[in-house]
Amino acid sequence: MDISRLSEKILVQKKTITEDDIGNHQEMWEDYHYFFCHVSDMPQGGGNGDETSAAGQTLEEPIITFTVRYSKDAAAVKSTGFRVIFHDDFYNIVSVDHMNYDHKSIKLRCRKVWR
Repeated sequence: MDISRLSEKILVQKKTITEDDIGNHQEMWEDYHYFFCHVSDMPQGGGNGDETSAAGQTLEEPIITFTVRYSKDAAAVKSTGFRVIFHDDFYNIVSVDHMNYDHKSIKLRCRKVWR
């Protein structure tokens, strides 16, 4: 793995459920780990994103891939219960690719959260 390509920094957050004094459950996001990564942005119209329908139009949802160096913290990241913050934007993790389990890198395939 060429670590010089890991030029961007992302923050992975983990979802936790807390309970207040009267028993209400609240969803909280806690900082889990910072990773240096290589970012692969899928081009518009390239066919690599997902599509959704809204108001009778088919809209493409671009997918972005973050490749991080393998570590125990990176291996613990799952597609549910975690999210990525990159350049102050939030991304839901769609899938986690362990790259043939060679313990060199992990790819996080993500979709931007529109707020």
